[in-house]
Amino acid sequence: MKIPEKQTKVVEGSGSVWNNNSYHWEQKSVENWSQDTLKTTLGIFYYKYENATLKITEVKEIKGDSSVSIRKGKKITTYDYQIKLVWKLDMGDDANTKVIGSLEGEYEFPEMSNDIIDDGEEWEINCRVTKGDSTLQNTMNQVIKKFAPDAIRQAIKEKYVAELLKK
Repeated sequence: MKIPEKQTKVVEGSGSVWNNNSYHWEQKSVENWSQDTLKTTLGIFYYKYENATLKITEVKEIKGDSSVSIRKGKKITTYDYQIKLVWKLDMGDDANTKVIGSLEGEYEFPEMSNDIIDDGEEWEINCRVTKGDSTLQNTMNQVIKKFAPDAIRQAIKEKYVAELLKK
């Protein structure tokens, strides 16, 4: 299986004992570990912006695969997932001492892959509000659709991708 160069992250690595100088292609699946790590990373995610706090309340679905390969002494990591999350956004008063309104909704990321997270390509985000104060929706549109997803991307990169490179 040839993996396009653009979809890979290459670092130094070593293969199995039988794979002298790590010359032969050797691949292992890390799907279970990846799904558990992504669930943990996303399940504790929250984002604050001025008087607003967005928190992921449920990791609804993670589908996809990931692997770590070794070839000629180079470690190659690949991953591609579809993710659905449930979020809640609370808006605080000016002193940020009490909640004055809330929104709830869902994120769907049809593709979360090396290209998007590592290379910074455009990330498709489907977002919908399922419950809450409609006047807040306009005010908090930037938090819901721009700032928080960028912070989610950064959290995935700092926690999931960094650990995947150690596998």
